[in-house]
Amino acid sequence: MYKIFVAGPMRSSELTVEENVRVACIEAHKLLSMGYAVYLPHAFHLVEQVCKKHHLPSLEEKYRSRMLANDFRWLQDYDAVYRLCGASDGADAECALAEMFSIPVFRDIYDLSKQFPIQPNSEIEDVN
Repeated sequence: MYKIFVAGPMRSSELTVEENVRVACIEAHKLLSMGYAVYLPHAFHLVEQVCKKHHLPSLEEKYRSRMLANDFRWLQDYDAVYRLCGASDGADAECALAEMFSIPVFRDIYDLSKQFPIQPNSEIEDVN
């Protein structure tokens, strides 16, 4: 099973954080349904929401450095990066790091699936 790291905007794009997380979750769902193992940094938005609800210290102020360091560590172990559309300094940094490790970066799910073939019975679902 190929491991795919999803890189995309969370806070720095034309969409709200919630919209960016929604888009990322839909794309991760597509990859998972195709048979890939997926790392989705956007899932940490849920961690932040739960922590706020339970009055735990926010990661907001230190989010960028802590979470990028976490992402960088995981990224090294993945086969490919799937870069979502939208401006994002963090996603750009993740892609630059991937390229330093000779990990291919894809902006199209079909190109990714050509390079890393999926199971013959898998299909891409359109979830909107």
